[in-house]
Amino acid sequence: MLVAGAAGETKTEIDQALSFSNDDGAGFHQARNDVAQALEQRNRAGSEDLHAQTLRVTNDLWLHPGFDPAPSYLNTLSANYGLGVFRAPFDVDPEGVRQAINDKVARDTEQLIEELLPSDSIKDDTPLVLTNALYF
Repeated sequence: MLVAGAAGETKTEIDQALSFSNDDGAGFHQARNDVAQALEQRNRAGSEDLHAQTLRVTNDLWLHPGFDPAPSYLNTLSANYGLGVFRAPFDVDPEGVRQAINDKVARDTEQLIEELLPSDSIKDDTPLVLTNALYF
């Protein structure tokens, strides 16, 4: 998700750190979507003979009301990563936003991740927070 919004040296550094190719086109993001869908299809309810198997990924973008990413960025994340977008008044209530983010992640992970963001990690000049959590 970071690659979709990165450019220049930042993108190059992300690509190198994660061993990505320089291809950040639709195929790059679609391949990640295909993997996520394949994994989701492996989820199953428990039975007498099998244990339940659940893998859930949650991806959210928390935006300052005055910060508007390019529509192409939002479209890429929505189409390929199941992104939820939330307006967050970082400048008015950074601690409240932090708690809202932590509450959402806790719900999405069935309380296994209770505090993704520690105290004072959100400041009043924060433009956005991109979260990704995994429940297995």
